[in-house]
Amino acid sequence: MIRLNLPRDPYWITLPHGVRLQVRPIDTAIDTAAREMAVEQVRAEAKGLPRPVLFGRITQALATASGQLAILAWEGVLPAEGEEPLPVTPEAVAQLMAIPELAQAFSRQYFAPLNRLIAEGEASGAVLGGTLGAAPDTASIVPTTAA
Repeated sequence: MIRLNLPRDPYWITLPHGVRLQVRPIDTAIDTAAREMAVEQVRAEAKGLPRPVLFGRITQALATASGQLAILAWEGVLPAEGEEPLPVTPEAVAQLMAIPELAQAFSRQYFAPLNRLIAEGEASGAVLGGTLGAAPDTASIVPTTAA
């Protein structure tokens, strides 16, 4: 059993340092497109990178791609100079996601509804006392002493 309760309308998530993001709801299209964009972004630079650095680049690329597809508006994001809010652009999202604390918080919160849905579905497997719990034993009894 799985409960279909993913958000359907844009919503706000709050990140550290007073940053708020209005995002599109996560769905298969955004998830798949973000993963494809991240792979393409990292593929060109993957050769010769140590594994931990490569993992970090993939993580950042996924956060960046997800943000570029999902972020509709934001609060608390300013340019290097000035007090006017920075417009949401792919370049500005990439700059925001280059900050590890914000990229991690964004990924954790944005993918949370999907991760909860997946986790709930994983709990739906057979359990003791369920249909498999009542199945007869198929193994024979093994003697406790060896010859």
